[in-house]
Amino acid sequence: MSRSLRNASLGLLLVALPAAMVHVGMSRTEAQAPAPSAARGWDYRTEEVDHVVLQATLVTLGRDGWDVAEVLHVDQTVGNDADGQAHLRAGRVLIVAKRPLEK
Repeated sequence: MSRSLRNASLGLLLVALPAAMVHVGMSRTEAQAPAPSAARGWDYRTEEVDHVVLQATLVTLGRDGWDVAEVLHVDQTVGNDADGQAHLRAGRVLIVAKRPLEK
């Protein structure tokens, strides 16, 4: 992977993750909440969605009590626009979320 493509991918991730945290209603302090006791553990969920429904999916996960741990690009394309420059376009993303197990 070229350096510029790798930097563009990192840039998209750095933009998407804070936005994801906002859309699921988490503040920075909530995102760093202490882990539940070892007896309870975590319930995990992954969901692969198209980037156009990312925001709606994050809102739904937040309403259902899920904390988004990570948003990863699963596929992306590089296309040339009228300006002749290569532009990275997001395709599908993988959302990793967790919530404490209920007893």
